[in-house]
Amino acid sequence: RLNNNKDFYLFGKKYNIVYDNNVCNVIINNYEIRVKNENELNKYIDSLIKELFSRQLEIWYNKFDENIPIPNLKIRKMKSRWGVCNTKNHNVTLNYYLYKYDLDCLDYVIVHELSHFIEGNHSKSFWKVVNKYYPNYKEVRKKLRS
Repeated sequence: RLNNNKDFYLFGKKYNIVYDNNVCNVIINNYEIRVKNENELNKYIDSLIKELFSRQLEIWYNKFDENIPIPNLKIRKMKSRWGVCNTKNHNVTLNYYLYKYDLDCLDYVIVHELSHFIEGNHSKSFWKVVNKYYPNYKEVRKKLRS
């Protein structure tokens, strides 16, 4: 069975999903993802998201010169925001659906949220911190808005 009803994006790349009962593991090649069923696809995406979001958060956390708390990663399906930073309990919540966008979108959101540990609001000094670690943030923000 071919799933042509919806475009499926994984980190900015468009794939065709092919459900195939003979497949044991998820197979990704070129522009196709072969998987047994939707449940297996969701399990795969969930584990990929956990792994990648954690890795990127750690990478960016280690780039900050400022003394910021080690963030706890939360991943949630959110309708109106890409990320949330709770400076009190050190939680950085990333939107589950960031998996559909290029990695630079994920990286920008992570830098944005980590910057809140230094500047709590969206003041000029906040954007200075974002710019220090992610100079092309304006282009990436445009991408996330489109």
